[in-house]
Amino acid sequence: MSSGPTSQVTPTNINAIANCADLQARFRAEAALTQGLKDRLEVADDRQRADTQILLNCQRDYQQNQSRLLQLAGQINAITGCTIPN
Repeated sequence: MSSGPTSQVTPTNINAIANCADLQARFRAEAALTQGLKDRLEVADDRQRADTQILLNCQRDYQQNQSRLLQLAGQINAITGCTIPN
């Protein structure tokens, strides 16, 4: 009477199970490292976006101030006849 195939524990099976467990542990460690790197990348990306916005705001403010200075220089020249050097 055969009750079907039975699994036998062999050195090959034991090694395969140990290798599988080792690979699973290494995979989990690499997955955690990868998640940490992803988190750092997202933070750096957020900082870069914020820095870019600050830069754009500074450029806008600089251009507005340059325009105001030119207008003021024109007004001074119109009133006093003095020329404001660049």
